[in-house]
Amino acid sequence: MSYYEYWRDRPIENVDMFPHNFHWEEHLHRSLELQCVTGEYIDADLGGEKIRVNHGEVLLIASGMPHALADGGENYAMLIPPRYLDAWFQAIGETYPKDPVVRGDAAARMIELVLAIKRYFTESPVKLLLKVYEILDIFIDNLEFVGTSKPSIKRESYDIISKCMQYIDDNYTKVNITLGALAGEFGYNKNYLSELLHRELGMNFRDFINQRRLELLVTYYDRDRSFDEQAEKYGFSSRQTFYRAFKKQYGMTPAEYFDLREGGGTPNRKKQR
Repeated sequence: MSYYEYWRDRPIENVDMFPHNFHWEEHLHRSLELQCVTGEYIDADLGGEKIRVNHGEVLLIASGMPHALADGGENYAMLIPPRYLDAWFQAIGETYPKDPVVRGDAAARMIELVLAIKRYFTESPVKLLLKVYEILDIFIDNLEFVGTSKPSIKRESYDIISKCMQYIDDNYTKVNITLGALAGEFGYNKNYLSELLHRELGMNFRDFINQRRLELLVTYYDRDRSFDEQAEKYGFSSRQTFYRAFKKQYGMTPAEYFDLREGGGTPNRKKQR
């Protein structure tokens, strides 16, 4: 299943732009994502559809679209959070791009805008907003939008899932985080919350907790500390629970996973749906 990058969708988030040259496991967010190919290429998997985006082209990753990326050279990503997208959603409704790649002069103009936009982050919020709208207008003018989009997570569920994941981030060292405690923290019925997690993410509450703990461990992995130490740090109640959860999520042991990653390979999260 796709990992939901909830922090990108928070109301406080600003436009983000950064270079990269590595692989991204399958994930999703409501933020709109642009991939500007200034390197040789990007191989993208968009909800199961595999495409190659070549040098000088720009890929649009729609809101809610599960996606995984593999870079061929250094490229640039730009993420536009939901607070900038009211006009975008009004313009395209629930449609999605038939072909999500912009090419030619329009792509060249977009890459120019993206590479220049960072100076507006602190210099002028108004100019930043205008540049974002110019980029979105190029997409609307150059892509054909069809059908009805089918985001992996319904928009009305994003806020609830975001709150739950933030709670885990703040309390992951507590071994006994319960469904009742999490539901009570935000005033939800625990049966409703359990059903929502199963419907939207395809997992039960315990797997939901363990997935987030593992994401944090993998992100902040310390090669100088043992797996047992780090498992305890991130709230796993026992060595057996940690190893079982890790293999369920990644399809290999922690040692195999990090050996592969450090050797330049790309370990992938197992599909759970």
